[in-house]
Amino acid sequence: MLLRQAFWAVPAGKLEEQQPVFLYIFPAYVYSPQTAVAVKLLVNNMKQINLWDVRKQWLEKDMDISALQSVAWLNDEAKAGHFKDNKYNREDLPFMAINYTATRGKTLTDAWLQPSFLALSLSILLGVKVIATSSSVPIYNSDRDFNESVILDAPAAFWNLLGLSNSLRIQDFENAMQQLLFAYSLHLDTRSSPPDAK
Repeated sequence: MLLRQAFWAVPAGKLEEQQPVFLYIFPAYVYSPQTAVAVKLLVNNMKQINLWDVRKQWLEKDMDISALQSVAWLNDEAKAGHFKDNKYNREDLPFMAINYTATRGKTLTDAWLQPSFLALSLSILLGVKVIATSSSVPIYNSDRDFNESVILDAPAAFWNLLGLSNSLRIQDFENAMQQLLFAYSLHLDTRSSPPDAK
């Protein structure tokens, strides 16, 4: 944990306060350092997306999860040399990418809202396997160790209230994402106002 905090340049003792949820992203098709960099860049951009924008696209497409494909996930257009500042790190092996989300001083539910959405979205959009967990130690060494596409390790209670399994396969994606987007949209409509998703 200390080595990871040093690698991520997180001040000592501060990572735990942020209630991090780690995303371990495994390759499900082509594995290369360049792919790892592209996926890591995409995840970092997806973490900046406002749920109001996702909700808008979803409603415009008649609540079809294919609407996720039309969300502007990247901030900039791709161009030659664009990834030069996003070098591949050997520390990420054997994973395609390791990333984490943080929520300082908020509830466990708040800490799990974004990683739950990211785990499902990444699997739907890219076909990768994703494990979301609050453990800084990986649960599995390889994607060969599990058959599921998405695993949420001890998520917040809202996930179970939706009647969703913690281990999802491809055939479960549409139902899980629909329920998640319904819950998020209800929250946005009743508890927040644009652009703050609260």
